[in-house]
Amino acid sequence: LFVVDRSASLQGTDKQITEWVDESLKKKKMSHLVGVYTFAENFQTEVALTTGEVNLPVFTPMSDPSNTDLAKALQLSTGIIEPNKATRIVLFTDGIETIGSVSDEIVKIAGGNVTIDVVQMARLSSEDVAITSFETPPVAFEGEQQQLNVTLDATSEAVAELLLYQNDQLLTREQINVEPGTNTYTFRN
Repeated sequence: LFVVDRSASLQGTDKQITEWVDESLKKKKMSHLVGVYTFAENFQTEVALTTGEVNLPVFTPMSDPSNTDLAKALQLSTGIIEPNKATRIVLFTDGIETIGSVSDEIVKIAGGNVTIDVVQMARLSSEDVAITSFETPPVAFEGEQQQLNVTLDATSEAVAELLLYQNDQLLTREQINVEPGTNTYTFRN
């Protein structure tokens, strides 16, 4: 089984994965069953388990690529196979899981007839800025000015707009210059 992570963090790697699978299929024996499945938060079939010829199509778009559930993907892919047959799962992923716990699923699979090989995928470089921390004081008194600390991680230099809300009301809109790496900003409210 080829199980392919199609979450947002691996956007743009389809061609690389397709080439890898095509190269692997050159060594397929007639008795081998092959299937191609993709996942992000959900799991879907690209090529159902077959002994026949596998021509990899363009991957079907994922309904929700924002999350990665490796545990669910392994659970569902092991449910497709016959438990008494030796099975190899080739898992294409960057290893970043946002939902579930793959370690819990590995414990369930261990000792069976399933081998999991991981093809470590690298994220394609792209410009990205992410809030990694937002800190407020643990205690606040009415009328007291509070210090808010925001930490951002950026892959490249950028001009960004940071909006702070309180109870769905815009408090401040700040134009900020972001440098590659970690950036910290402090605001008073």
